[in-house]
Amino acid sequence: MGFIDNLFKSIGQQPSQGHATNVPAITEFRYIPGELYYEAEALRKAGHLDEAEKKYLGSIRAGEADRCWRETGAAPAMYEALAKLYYHTNRDEKALKVLDRYLAFQENIGRSSIEMKMLRERMSKGDFRRMKQKGWNYEQPVQTKKKKPAKPTASQEGICNVREQTFLKVTGKGKARYLLEDGVEAFGEEAALKFYEAEGYRGLWSENHYWWEIMSLLYWDIIFMPIRDIYEPQAFAGMPNVPQMAVDMPRDLFNPGFYKLREVQIVQRAREILSSNVPELLTKSFNQNFKKPCRLIENWDKHSLDTLLFATFSLSPDQINKICVHILEDVSVNRSGLPDLFLASGRQPFFSEVKTARETVKENQQAWHKYLAYEVRVPVEFFVIKPKKPT
Repeated sequence: MGFIDNLFKSIGQQPSQGHATNVPAITEFRYIPGELYYEAEALRKAGHLDEAEKKYLGSIRAGEADRCWRETGAAPAMYEALAKLYYHTNRDEKALKVLDRYLAFQENIGRSSIEMKMLRERMSKGDFRRMKQKGWNYEQPVQTKKKKPAKPTASQEGICNVREQTFLKVTGKGKARYLLEDGVEAFGEEAALKFYEAEGYRGLWSENHYWWEIMSLLYWDIIFMPIRDIYEPQAFAGMPNVPQMAVDMPRDLFNPGFYKLREVQIVQRAREILSSNVPELLTKSFNQNFKKPCRLIENWDKHSLDTLLFATFSLSPDQINKICVHILEDVSVNRSGLPDLFLASGRQPFFSEVKTARETVKENQQAWHKYLAYEVRVPVEFFVIKPKKPT
């Protein structure tokens, strides 16, 4: 009995027969692991947990039978989502078995995942917060473990500065909003940006998407480089109604092996960027690829070309490169955690992470803060909001 059969036996699900030959050809417009995963996510969000569980299991089974996974590594999202489903419904043993399966699969091809190991350790100790939301409807009650909020400080991060500002909090549900002096309501990031602009800085609410777009534009032809069984756009030539998800990313984009498979080309492009006019490169790629399907550019209208060029005028080519390449080294892990704001005064750039006094700093944010401060050599500071309730 193989690994896949053992996985499904251990968590009470029977694998279908002949699953290794059931992955259809690319001409059928279906990448089965990805489609099953998105279907599972929709079912989970709708509260249909039994059906979601089967879809997650199916996505893992299809992925492990796929050549791309066996050569470059498994996509972690599917395992993580299923493990969290089990954990949040108090089936901890099954959650740990799913994570063990992922780690074993990666080790078989000589890869590892620090993030998934840390997730397993937290779940095994019970200090991973259980969610209580619509859909977690199993018989056992969900126990939420309260965590004492920690105020971010410069000393704990090794980052240079902390600013504190008080804003009047607007009552209501959803993401917190604050009332500014001019009577306008704004999110915390917008309020912080207004404060910086009043101090004479230029900046934008960049977070993650902004850097994804810059990276995608500068490395576009490498990301979409034709590779057999991974990205084959010629297979869809002349075919009508091709789904966007079939052509908007290579199949291994979120797998650990993505960078290794293209390392030579990425290193060569990085060298070219160092000796090139980065604003011209970015402008050329933007004009050539505008509105083309790209998974990492969710909305082409979110950032104008002028907004994207702001970073190229504020950072050196080497600094731009280090941010882009760090994302490419592990897209699944490094695509999140970048600070909320990117600002500059003249050619003196810095990042700002916006937090309320009760919010904590996530692990991926800590990693990016230190990387930006010590590798990219751009300061990162905290902008801490102290909400003031209306009297």
